[in-house]
Amino acid sequence: MITGEKGDVFASTFLPQQRVVLLAKNGDPSKEDLRQGAALIHLLRNSERMRDILPFIAERGAEGVQKRLAKFYGLMKASKDTLTYEVQNYTIGEEFFSHLRKGSGKETSSAIVKRILGTIIETCAKERTFSKDTSSHEAFVFLVSAVVALGNSKFFKYFTKKKSVDKLGDTKLSEFWRNLDKIRQYICINDAIQYVRTQGPFKVQ
Repeated sequence: MITGEKGDVFASTFLPQQRVVLLAKNGDPSKEDLRQGAALIHLLRNSERMRDILPFIAERGAEGVQKRLAKFYGLMKASKDTLTYEVQNYTIGEEFFSHLRKGSGKETSSAIVKRILGTIIETCAKERTFSKDTSSHEAFVFLVSAVVALGNSKFFKYFTKKKSVDKLGDTKLSEFWRNLDKIRQYICINDAIQYVRTQGPFKVQ
């Protein structure tokens, strides 16, 4: 949650038994902080998908999201060639093919998986902006979905294990993963929506 003055640090947690969302920051939350928190909870309770929450985020923290995106795109640009090379040399495991229908060719299916991974990497590397303009929000949802697909893939687990020396070209793998995960976490908005809708109503303190 991004509210208050620049530099404010916010965290929040649910207290399910008391049905309270507890705000914490580097100082006491103001009345406006509490009002904004209550507005967010109300919005979550009346939303169905992440896309519905993005105008609220853009109105209060578009600059912060864009700064995070710029960092991620810089790392993707530095890492894209290495990721693409590793995809082309990636051996698809037997556990994947065991789920295919009888008669499906492994060679053809392997090529399809690699093409999908390549498309995901291209999607993650394509620079986008996040702003109050709602046309940027669908593109942001598409990006988050691609980042989730990459970060959760068996290829990425293989890749990070292979790169145990913690280097990704000139970029540290740990830095790349940390920034990828920051974008991936936006998908948790969907979980928050479902949680508030099924466990609420909540008040903010």
